[in-house]
Amino acid sequence: MRLGVLDPRAPILAALILLGAGLSAAAEGPSINFPGPKCGVTSPDGRYIVLNVDSQMDAETRYLGENHALYLLDLKTPTVKRIHPYGRSVSVLWSPRGSALLINDRVGSDSSTVLLVVVGRGAQKIDIGQQLKKKARERSIVANHHVYIEGVEWLAENAMKVKVHGYGDLDPNGFELWYEYMVGGAFKRLK
Repeated sequence: MRLGVLDPRAPILAALILLGAGLSAAAEGPSINFPGPKCGVTSPDGRYIVLNVDSQMDAETRYLGENHALYLLDLKTPTVKRIHPYGRSVSVLWSPRGSALLINDRVGSDSSTVLLVVVGRGAQKIDIGQQLKKKARERSIVANHHVYIEGVEWLAENAMKVKVHGYGDLDPNGFELWYEYMVGGAFKRLK
């Protein structure tokens, strides 16, 4: 979706247009990629819509904070909040009941990270990738120069499966690790 105007109401106007044009419903399984053919995705409970906005001009990029931004529209209140500016591409995946959202941000050609947005707490954003790097005892995560951290699937409303993979000087042939992340910061290594 093009921003088109530098107006704080632009995301709300975009949401209204999307509501009229139809959105991608939240689905079990694969995440939705942005930018891409879809402009937004609704939460499983139908209360929220994540909207993707793309910039077309330098002034719009400054307004968004990056080349693209995700906004969260709360249809109950109705309010809109920018939840994540991004430069390259992201994928989003709603929790089963819609209380949280995973954002996989492909920040560079050598890295990606996963963020958790808890929508019921004012869209609190938690950097799961950063937490994993601090808590994990695996050298592969911090010693390689190509490390990709991705939220793969929700295991429950408060737990998700996280994949860490990559390569570098420590692991020239690559590595792959799996974790369960519990909302609140606990990690458990999966086999």
